[in-house]
Amino acid sequence: MKKHPIVSRERDYYHDEEEYLQLESCPGGGTKCLSQRAVINECMRLSRIYIENKNYTEVVSILMKAFESTFDLNFEPCNRCGLFFRNLIFNSLKKTETELEKMNSGFFRKKRYVYNLTQVRKTLEEMEKKVQKDKLSE
Repeated sequence: MKKHPIVSRERDYYHDEEEYLQLESCPGGGTKCLSQRAVINECMRLSRIYIENKNYTEVVSILMKAFESTFDLNFEPCNRCGLFFRNLIFNSLKKTETELEKMNSGFFRKKRYVYNLTQVRKTLEEMEKKVQKDKLSE
């Protein structure tokens, strides 16, 4: 007799074979940003695995690495994609912040994620400052 698990868990976060960033139309043909997209896709894939495993310290560092690599796309016509990628990464970290806030509040809160929440908030502030600095340098 074959045993079946009581709870079947499907991965909601990702499918490993999919790239997170897929180009649909690109004036440059997608060749100018190939290495940056590879780094960002790998970082986003890893961040989803870390989120699933609740390793939020690694989520912060890997998303910051992806965020930093978007600044390599500050040339025409790739600068709009760089801005779009930064927004995706920022929103991903913002979503993590929301998840951590929920885990740190309420009757059954877990205080073990307080450090992670402050770390995520500091990183979000740092990202906002870098975006502002980049806008001023244009």
